[in-house]
Amino acid sequence: MPIKFYINQIIIFALLALITYQTIFGDKGLIHLKQLESELNNINKINDSLCSENKSLREEIALLKHNDLYIEEKARKELGLIKNKEIIYHIKKNK
Repeated sequence: MPIKFYINQIIIFALLALITYQTIFGDKGLIHLKQLESELNNINKINDSLCSENKSLREEIALLKHNDLYIEEKARKELGLIKNKEIIYHIKKNK
């Protein structure tokens, strides 16, 4: 077999090795693709969480705009407000 044949085989093998390396490890290779898919999944989870939080906040806004009883309940729980002529007793527990 002539030496030219071996050189051609070496060149072909080197090109195939280079193409394989770029396909797996390159900037647009399979490993990079897996990392991007993982990142996309994480972003989608965060997005779903934020969407559900937005939905609950919209519901609360609607209640605050249109429901006086809800406003009263929030004021009592979060601000400790009381109605006129109400008396609140705080009982201390002895240990």
